[in-house]
Amino acid sequence: MHSGRFSRGGKITTNIAHLSVGRFSEIEFPLPPLDEQQEIVNRAKTLFAFADRFERKYRNAVSALDKIRSSILTQAFRGELVSQNSEDEPANILLERIHSVKAEKDKEVKKVNSPRKSAMPKISKKVVCESIMQLPEQVFTFEDLRTTVSGDYDLLRDTLFDLLNKRNPIISQFFDGKLQTMKFSRRSQ
Repeated sequence: MHSGRFSRGGKITTNIAHLSVGRFSEIEFPLPPLDEQQEIVNRAKTLFAFADRFERKYRNAVSALDKIRSSILTQAFRGELVSQNSEDEPANILLERIHSVKAEKDKEVKKVNSPRKSAMPKISKKVVCESIMQLPEQVFTFEDLRTTVSGDYDLLRDTLFDLLNKRNPIISQFFDGKLQTMKFSRRSQ
């Protein structure tokens, strides 16, 4: 291999050696003696057979492990893995107690998270439009608008986007590069 036979037969272009069929046919390929070739084949067959046996054992072990795992879980759910402590309460009583504690916690959560009537007034498109027209400046920010319209932030934002998406919107939106903020501009009617 290190005799240079391949490099002499190759043609160099763009740093890539090309071996055409004609050039390849001129190169000698050293082969081991026939008995050594047979020994290589026999060893390869032996190793493949070993790999096949190993794979079968592995698959059988995985299958057995799955069955054992299933059996252990079944026994655990039946309570057969350890002996029952005479001082422990029966499982059905324990489950009833767990359910009652959970039900109590659910009631407490419902009390804490119960929907309350919002103290904020509903925002309508008409109110937002009127507020925009009454702003002292033609260019304004969302925060400027929020100071004049009291209500839910998300509802005001959604209403503003609805106004922007109208066929003839009364406002346009742009990015103020100096202040690094979004602004709105009131359009003349």
